[in-house]
Amino acid sequence: MALARQGRRYNGNYTVVVRYAYGREASYVAQSIHRRYRYGASFVDQRSGIRFEGHHPAQRPDLWRLYLDGAEGKYTSYGFAETLHRQELELGNGVSLFFLAFDSHDQCVGGLRVHGPLENRFQSAIIGEMAASPDIEEIGAMIDQESRLGAIEIKGAWSKGEAETGFRLLEVFSRCVVHALNWLGAEFAVMAVADRLLPVGAVTGAIRIGETSVAFPDDRYRTVAVTYRRTLSYELSSPENQQALRLEGEALDGQDVRFAEPELRRCLTLSLAHETGLGRGLHRLVPGEGLLGYSSRLI
Repeated sequence: MALARQGRRYNGNYTVVVRYAYGREASYVAQSIHRRYRYGASFVDQRSGIRFEGHHPAQRPDLWRLYLDGAEGKYTSYGFAETLHRQELELGNGVSLFFLAFDSHDQCVGGLRVHGPLENRFQSAIIGEMAASPDIEEIGAMIDQESRLGAIEIKGAWSKGEAETGFRLLEVFSRCVVHALNWLGAEFAVMAVADRLLPVGAVTGAIRIGETSVAFPDDRYRTVAVTYRRTLSYELSSPENQQALRLEGEALDGQDVRFAEPELRRCLTLSLAHETGLGRGLHRLVPGEGLLGYSSRLI
């Protein structure tokens, strides 16, 4: 497939390009787009015993609704439900991965979602959220630059809280960002967070952009922009979080990649490392046409 056609979308699926030696390329239409893990894979946080699962909205619309219901309930309790824009999210457009957290009774206690791949700054919600910041140009330029290597945006993290789960899950959700980078083969993630969460980011590999905060979603909150980088964030994490990332990654790993052939509309399993002879690290996501039809303005 010529490079000019890599961005096309077929039957609602997205093109994955596998780079071979000597410049050869092959493309597959993927129902499950990921670099490393299968949709539905999970890990258990060793400290809390909470199980975290990763899914795609198209494959598990029931769990996607569960995520949205939880997010809507939490946002309503905080008084800014309008920032969820649930109607725009119902079909999961532009969401390539979402995590749900389940307790020992299989009750959903938290979640977050991943948008991308981003082609440029204008496909990210953070540009609107941080618009009042004097650092907005730096944020935008960074997204534009990193989108060439694979950029995603983390949105909508919510939890039922320590009172219900018995544990604070903030560090686990932050580690999910690194797992998402590995999952989707992206190198860069960006997100807007409350400034009070910066200490959590400091031990899980987050890097703050700029020095100023803005009032978002309203004057009760001070919001800042942070980034994660796939390899560097691991190195910047505390030893405890590095160990957790390794154990959780091992739990998520070891799964085959399922593709659908566009002509026959049937699924097949193949190993990218076997097909290319060059290992997992050489395939990448190509943004699909219409993949991000809008920017969802959610923190």
